Order: sequence, then C-alpha cells, then structure tokens
Amino acid sequence: MPEAIVQRWTAEHQRQLVAVQTKARRIMGHAEGMERRHLGTVQDHQRERPMPPQGMFAAFKQASYEVAWKTWENAADALRRRAAQLARRVEKLRDYLQPVTQHTLHHPGDRLAAERVERAQPDPAKAHAEVMRQQRVEQIAMEKAAFAERVTQFEKAEQGPTERATKEREKIREQRERERDDRGRGR
Repeated sequence: MPEAIVQRWTAEHQRQLVAVQTKARRIMGHAEGMERRHLGTVQDHQRERPMPPQGMFAAFKQASYEVAWKTWENAADALRRRAAQLARRVEKLRDYLQPVTQHTLHHPGDRLAAERVERAQPDPAKAHAEVMRQQRVEQIAMEKAAFAERVTQFEKAEQGPTERATKEREKIREQRERERDDRGRGR
C-alpha cells in the first residue's frame, strides 16, 4: 500500500514538474528576448553619449553639456538597473530548468510542483507525507541500530586486547608463583 501511494504521488509530481518546466522554458524565451532587446537599447544609449565641448566657445557650452551629461548618466543608471533585473530573472528561470536529482537541494521547480500536487490532491499528498515520514523514522532507527552495533564492535575490539593482555599477565603471574613454589619446595 505505501508503495502505491508513493508511486501515485511521484507520477503526479512528475507531471506537475514537467508542466512547471515547460512554462519556465516558454517564459525563458521571452526573458532572453527582452534581455537581448535591452542590450541593443544600452548600446544605442552608449552611442548617444554627450561629448564635452571643445573649441573656442567651450566655456559657454559647458553648462548645457553638464545638463546633457547628467541626463545621460541618469538614463544609463536606469538602463544598468534594468539589465541587472533582467539578468536576475533569467538566472532564476535557469534554476527552474535545472534537472532535479537526488542531491539537488531546494529546487524551485520541484518545490512548486510539490505545492501544486498538494493543492490539487490534498489527501494523497498527506498520505505520501505520512509514508515518507514513516520511512524516515524507519531509516533513522536502522541507522541508530547500525551505529550501536558499530559502537559495540568497537568496544569489543578495544576490550579484546586488554582482556587478552590481562589474561596473559595472569598466566605469567601464575607461572611465576608456581616457579617460586617449586623452588621453595626443592630447598
């Protein structure tokens, strides 16, 4: 029964993940297009950069140049902020398109697909969560038992040489006592 719950949830989750990634691919195409068009706008703006006045009447033209420069600089700053915003969007969409593996932590597409499954089918999602919780509890219990077994084996290995050494010392002590007794009797 738990395997059926996990399989049903996994199939629905996979279906939702495919839908999320399909939508992310479509949006990624739009976002990359916006980023390319914006790059063209930035390049056009760079070509419109005001040049400092030169020549005989440069001092008279300085005030209008400074106003034009300030306006151009403000527009360039706004274009840089927009370029950064578009780059963040594209990067976030790339995160959604990354493959989901066992070792992927906090995958946004995987999380969104799981949320969609929970909203669409709350009862199977709860059953799946309970099965997964129970499996984690069993796995933790097995790991604790394995750890306790390793500790016991380690303690036995630690005690083994000392017990052997103690037994050997006892044998040597007994042998020496017998030798003393044998010497004492012979005199």
